[in-house]
Amino acid sequence: MLALYSLTGGFTYKSQRQIEAMNAVLCKTPRLMVTMETGGGKTLLFFLPLKMKGAAVTIYVAPLIVLMHDIVHRARQAGIPCIQYSESHIASIQRSGGRIQDGTLVVVMQEMVGYESFQKFSNELIAEHRLDRVVLDEIHMTVCDQGYRPELIAIRSLFQKVTQVLMLSGTMPTYVYNALGKELGFSASDVTFLRYPTVRPNISYNILEFEKGQLTINAVRSYFERYFDECEDLDDTEDRAILYCQKVSDATNLAALLRCHLYIGSEKDQDVRKAILDEWRSGVGKQNPHFIVATKALTVGVDVPHVRLVMHWGIPSSLIDYVQESGRAG
Repeated sequence: MLALYSLTGGFTYKSQRQIEAMNAVLCKTPRLMVTMETGGGKTLLFFLPLKMKGAAVTIYVAPLIVLMHDIVHRARQAGIPCIQYSESHIASIQRSGGRIQDGTLVVVMQEMVGYESFQKFSNELIAEHRLDRVVLDEIHMTVCDQGYRPELIAIRSLFQKVTQVLMLSGTMPTYVYNALGKELGFSASDVTFLRYPTVRPNISYNILEFEKGQLTINAVRSYFERYFDECEDLDDTEDRAILYCQKVSDATNLAALLRCHLYIGSEKDQDVRKAILDEWRSGVGKQNPHFIVATKALTVGVDVPHVRLVMHWGIPSSLIDYVQESGRAG
């Protein structure tokens, strides 16, 4: 209970479904898939075990850079030992005669799972009986996003490890279960599925329709600012807002007009991306620092409290993207 208090500030869970999912994790269910709404408390499912007595190592596989940065940031805030996997980092620890301490969260980018060095690292943890679980977050992306197909063979190897595999998603459609199993090399009978409603009751939705030619970039800016100002009980120091655009050019122009932060996938520098999110979280760095304009590069992996408004300019590329992006609010 003290571990729970240290992470949540209380002795209770968010919901009965979070309790059910946590029990399945702590009972070491070998293959577990949990689909739960954004903000429902999925991260606690692997954070809490790391705070418990006797915890070994957990490997967290991140499909996106933004998700990796967010998890590392939150783990360190929670007082959980956390390292971002790299061959040089692990080699440095080993050369000094040390080893990854128990209770550590090792965060690795999805494309690195197939590296020989990572395979050796994870196999050594298993041989030493020090790998508690592997967490595959936003698991729906391995099937629903074509760009992740080349990584599936490497991820499939994790299912052969003698450990718990915890798969998480906020938007996994049931119709892709079989496809996911085929890609990752398991059958439905091998997996315990815990699926909960993904509806967010604390979010209201609205669609604005315009005549052709009326929805100019200045009109979008005006509506975005007005809707944010009209949010009830607004706190200018804490509350945040996101404006999603389908085109990088639109996002760039709107960020300039709004004098706010811009987050786009074409920015390849990880440190720059991290700095943008850190400034937005902290409410600094721009004339309107509580706003951020983004493309789908910010669709998953960002858990920022007090996001009061999410607006889309245009139709998102998929229903899954829309659910993920709108789920940043609430």
